[in-house]
Amino acid sequence: MPVLVCQFWFEQGLDIEKIVMANFSNYLEEVGKEMRKVTWPTQKELINHTIVTLVATVVISLFIFSTDQIISTVLEVIYG
Repeated sequence: MPVLVCQFWFEQGLDIEKIVMANFSNYLEEVGKEMRKVTWPTQKELINHTIVTLVATVVISLFIFSTDQIISTVLEVIYG
């Protein structure tokens, strides 16, 4: 299918490089517009969110570890 599209463009006399570059240029323009709309966090917010993420990660990891240890112990007693 891509070959047919390229052949069609070639037969129509379209310059594929110009089309690709125009699309890429348009894409970069749109990215720039969207990046200007972004509200970036302050340093204090960033630090607070990072701490919350790290604490949550440790708590969940400890929960999974404990659950694994309990299940392993129970299975070892059963199948011992």
